Amino acid sequence: MPMVSELSPAVRLHQVTKVFGDPRAGTVALRAVTADFAAGSFTALMGPSGSGKSTLLMCAAGLTRPSSGVVQIADQRIDNASESALTRLRRDRISFVFQHFQLIDSLTALENVLLPARLAGRRVRSGDALELLDLVGLAERTGHRPAQLSGGQQQRVAIARALITRPTVLFADEPTGALDQSAGAEVLELLRGLCAARGTTVVMVTHDAAAAAAADRVLLLLDGVLVDELRGATVGEISDRVLVGR
Repeated sequence: MPMVSELSPAVRLHQVTKVFGDPRAGTVALRAVTADFAAGSFTALMGPSGSGKSTLLMCAAGLTRPSSGVVQIADQRIDNASESALTRLRRDRISFVFQHFQLIDSLTALENVLLPARLAGRRVRSGDALELLDLVGLAERTGHRPAQLSGGQQQRVAIARALITRPTVLFADEPTGALDQSAGAEVLELLRGLCAARGTTVVMVTHDAAAAAAADRVLLLLDGVLVDELRGATVGEISDRVLVGR
């Protein structure tokens, strides 16, 4: 089955293979994976432990180089880019949200959102950060520190922080993994809204079928191979397909 979107991709992987260790006898994490991620789309990557989903995310985001194949973000090839070019890319075009929120305890929500831009030496108005905190539903919590916020609120601050540089792509690694069901659902709804309202492309690794069902599509990996693509699937259908994949 082809894994290619009809829309112009924000991220493209072509025949991407990743081997850890000896190229001839090492661990093969990805095997000739080809996938497109359309601008403004929301894709979930699923598969059992060791299936390659996190490695796929890392290759797509330029955090690790593939052993072979091509990776592009917004038509810029990154698999063979210099370290300085990758640094600029990560600063200007992509952002990350992780399972653990990684907020600075001593900073307010507003200060946490502004931090990445300031560390990059970019001029960003406080008003831009305030707009983002309003977008994620925290307009009344701008002066609160992480300890004064719930887990779901902290993750929303982390999402606002990821958006301050206006990234082309937001990579999310288990963004609801540390949240209860209600808070997780709010975060997923927020991610869906970002795709629709801002045209942000979201690529999310998750082990949770309920989280994956919030995405436009699910890509299923098994032993480093992209084995299926699901669109509009229910939680039950995703769970069943993952179990069959195991």
